[in-house]
Amino acid sequence: MKMTRGKETYSTQLVLELDPRAKFTVEDRRLEFDAAMRLHLLLGEMSFDVDRINGVHDALMERVAKLKEDAAFSKRIQELAGKVEALRKKIVATKGRRRRHR
Repeated sequence: MKMTRGKETYSTQLVLELDPRAKFTVEDRRLEFDAAMRLHLLLGEMSFDVDRINGVHDALMERVAKLKEDAAFSKRIQELAGKVEALRKKIVATKGRRRRHR
């Protein structure tokens, strides 16, 4: 480990050891870390997918706003937007409105 304060530099060796009071092994910690990293990756992938689903929903709703003269087609697009929203709700459990994470 190296620490610098002003023009002075201090260095020393650190030895990291398992706390002897710990009720888990190094292997237990490795498995826990690996599981946490897998969950982190899955959450990132899920967030990407939800952002894409939100983009499709928003594009459909923008299209609906522009289709004032074709009520039948507008209704079909709104139904599709509803299906997209239902898919998003299966992936993300939220209360209230859709949330955009950017």
